[in-house]
Amino acid sequence: MTASAALVKPEESRGLDLSQYDPQAYNILSPVLKLDTAAPYLRLRAVEVRLDPDTNKGDCYAAPGTKWSKNRQTGELLPVMVAPSKPGLLKIASAAGLVIDPRNSRRIKPDSCERCIDMARATGLAARCGDCNCRFDVAYQHIGAVRTDAGWRIVKASYEWNLDAQRRKIAREGKKKLAKAREEGNAFDLDGYIEDRVHQVIAERYGLAETKPRLRLVRAICHLRQAYTREEMARPFVVVRTELAPDYADPETRRALAAKAISSGAEIFGPAEDERPVAHAPVAEVVDDLASEPDFTDAEGHADVVADSVDEEQHEDEPPLPETSEPLPDEQAGGYDEGGDADPDGEADAVSCDDCGGNLTANVVAYCQSSRGRKEFGGANCCYECQKKRRGNGRAQKGGGA
Repeated sequence: MTASAALVKPEESRGLDLSQYDPQAYNILSPVLKLDTAAPYLRLRAVEVRLDPDTNKGDCYAAPGTKWSKNRQTGELLPVMVAPSKPGLLKIASAAGLVIDPRNSRRIKPDSCERCIDMARATGLAARCGDCNCRFDVAYQHIGAVRTDAGWRIVKASYEWNLDAQRRKIAREGKKKLAKAREEGNAFDLDGYIEDRVHQVIAERYGLAETKPRLRLVRAICHLRQAYTREEMARPFVVVRTELAPDYADPETRRALAAKAISSGAEIFGPAEDERPVAHAPVAEVVDDLASEPDFTDAEGHADVVADSVDEEQHEDEPPLPETSEPLPDEQAGGYDEGGDADPDGEADAVSCDDCGGNLTANVVAYCQSSRGRKEFGGANCCYECQKKRRGNGRAQKGGGA
């Protein structure tokens, strides 16, 4: 039996029929109701995801511009339309098996900067960004993919954060708060509110610009609407997930999946800079199809410079060498080793102190013959005690030995 024939048991059904779900009781996130796959090693599975329609629970929020109705039992005002929030959308994305490309999901140039670049190329004059009204604008893109029976479906979504648009939005909010404060007889500083909110959104613009396209990507790739009624939000969301379903009883398939699992980490993030990728011989022709990742053809290469930059920063921040020749804790005889080769036994051959005649270690001799040591002791080799005597009041005696 070959590995390709053992990928799936023949009695298992590979299709999926969504017509059994009542559209009045479920939110079906699929453009078709009956799906079938020709690939023998894939399986279509329907996953149910429940989101709480209560806006206080975090799965959704009141849709912008929605009408509000009063609950007859509690008298509480509730929004008619609600939109899935970030936690709710990520639940659905996880159920669908969404994969985000970490290399191409990044900041991009805003439209205003693209126009300035085109103008600079046409005129040959560089743009002045320091006083530009669009200098705070930020754009971000996310690229993701989900597995389907025909391969990987890749979708790109982007979002541009514009300060002028945010300022107008904050001004509208401030005017509503001012009108409400006047009705209640309270004081409200409109200009101060706008200024504080503008400074806040400027500080948070990178996080907002990164989150918005991710949520757009989830909505586009999972066929989600922008808003639902509270009754619709209470229904379970049916997500179609395409997953691998090989016959794990076949030994060749198990070996193929084990070899693929070992190298999966390097395939996702790339091998380490000083590590060569391990090439595994394919056990069967379908090994790459079993655990292949989405092919982001325009993916940019990694730039593994984090470790190098950290080392450089630490080197630049190292404190200067001490001005005194006091010994380090692990040097009993004293002196600073400037790279001289130390004797394996800890002593230098035929080198003695010029003052007391005692034996000297290699690091003491290296220090005495260094530029600093020659300046202090005049070229003499001195032990640690004699070095202190020669310094006297902090200054070495000029000249040779005793």
